[in-house]
Amino acid sequence: MDFHHIKKMVRLVAGQKRLLLLFFPLFYLLTGFYFRLILEDPSLRSVDPDYVYFCTGLNMAEGHLKVAHIDHPGTPLQYLTAAVFRIVWWFRGEGAGFTDDVLSHPDLYLAMVNLVLSLLLAAGMLGAGRAVFRKTGSVTTAMVVQTIPLLPFILWEIIGRISPEQILALPIIALSVFLIGKSRSSKQEYTTADMLVLALITGFGLSIKLTLLPLMFFPLMVVPGWKKKAVTLLLSLLFFLVIALPATLQIERFWHWIRDLFLFSGQYGSGEKNVVDLAQMAGNIRQIVRLEPHFTILTGILAVVTLISLATSRRKKHPVSFSRNLMAMAVLLAITLHALMAGKQYAPRYIMPAMMYGPLIIFLLCETVRECLPSRIVEGALSLLLSVFLIWTASRQIPVIRYTSEAFLTQIEARKMTREAAAAFEPGSIRIIASADYGSPFPEYALHFFTAWAPNSLKPHYAERLGTLYPGTIHFNPLNSQLVYWGKAFDTTAESGDIRPVYLFLEKNQEELFAKTLGAVMENKDSIKVLKELLFENPVNGEALYRVHFFPENPSGTESASPETSSTSSSSTPRGE
Repeated sequence: MDFHHIKKMVRLVAGQKRLLLLFFPLFYLLTGFYFRLILEDPSLRSVDPDYVYFCTGLNMAEGHLKVAHIDHPGTPLQYLTAAVFRIVWWFRGEGAGFTDDVLSHPDLYLAMVNLVLSLLLAAGMLGAGRAVFRKTGSVTTAMVVQTIPLLPFILWEIIGRISPEQILALPIIALSVFLIGKSRSSKQEYTTADMLVLALITGFGLSIKLTLLPLMFFPLMVVPGWKKKAVTLLLSLLFFLVIALPATLQIERFWHWIRDLFLFSGQYGSGEKNVVDLAQMAGNIRQIVRLEPHFTILTGILAVVTLISLATSRRKKHPVSFSRNLMAMAVLLAITLHALMAGKQYAPRYIMPAMMYGPLIIFLLCETVRECLPSRIVEGALSLLLSVFLIWTASRQIPVIRYTSEAFLTQIEARKMTREAAAAFEPGSIRIIASADYGSPFPEYALHFFTAWAPNSLKPHYAERLGTLYPGTIHFNPLNSQLVYWGKAFDTTAESGDIRPVYLFLEKNQEELFAKTLGAVMENKDSIKVLKELLFENPVNGEALYRVHFFPENPSGTESASPETSSTSSSSTPRGE
């Protein structure tokens, strides 16, 4: 066997190894498509934040950068949504104009955004795997990095939606690839290009969501020299301000939002002005530890190993080891701050970024073991352990996917039952939607939520278009008793001459909600008699559809009923609360 034949065999084996790098990206992509099919129309289940980003994406696609929602700030997702909307319209661009087509088919446009998000994450995983494989020559290490998006326990609850949490993995993937490359590089100095890359990763992460604030620890810890640290941090801030331009254009409002998040102990800047409720924080952190015991143990091991390594190694004698220890300290500080932030205002999604540092922790621990015990046996043992981790990570996804998808199917199928029953409503009829739920059988409900997040300057523009596209739609919010019309207000009096049939959707078939809704619609006119006819009650989720009949109270005290209303199931005269 000659040298060229051996070289060809080596290349063949390397190529076969690279095929393994397709596994997790394809797994993520196919599962994302699976959930997209299960969830069907986004308006059926999730309007927040999905339709918030629908609003900002449409605003930007129409050329308005000064959007109302800058809380996350979520700017990369807003840009992506706007771009997808325009591309989809490029394929569909006939008939109605761009805005009317988006508002007529909101679920189609949002579903396309979700598919692009899944493609984007899968591409990021594949690119990261290839980059790490080139730097390390280890396919198992490369595949471990590819598991970053799979580690948060709530991933499959959000993968079929449109939210900034779906792209939180991208900056952490980029950071992990960057640090692994620096760890394996013979040059430990940070060049201008290195500083720019690290600053861009940090600024990009912050522009997605402020929960990635702990990324700031990495320029602070791993870049040598205070001058270079300061420059990298300033560049990070500059990149953030440039990328998150909608927030920058409204910097005072954005700053007040951040300030309130810090000063008040409740969620979204609510609660008492005491920064943090220590008892609540302690309970939240305990819950986080219970939810992710494996990650907690892994983080603890890294802390112990890093302390020992710092105590035994010297910077001049072991520059690579010292640089790796700084990376480990940055990871530990970032995880600690993530835990404190999630403990202050707890929601499972707030701890997602911390868990995504898991592959970087594993890499740093393996590098320490390789340095202390350099042998083929140890290298083989590490490869075996990494393989076990990969199998464990893949296998634990299956039951979660199965359980979550079954729960979603039950919820969606129930809501579709109501939607099918509502399909019998006459075109042009009055539809009163009484709901404050996260989804609805009516896409009009999601569009009412969308208009609430439109800038004040654009609200009349959207109200006019929606009033034309969805005439007769009324939304009643039970939480604040607010009644919202797009077009002309519905008049229940006989003098109005409005003879359109009136239908009412209740998120729960409760007499109190019915009375509260009709009280708002009628403005508590005692001269109006109401008869209600139950058309459908959902046996799964309690939703209800009613036909409602209005007619004046008979002055003589005798009831008059047309054949249409004589068969009604019950009558009531609602009173406003």
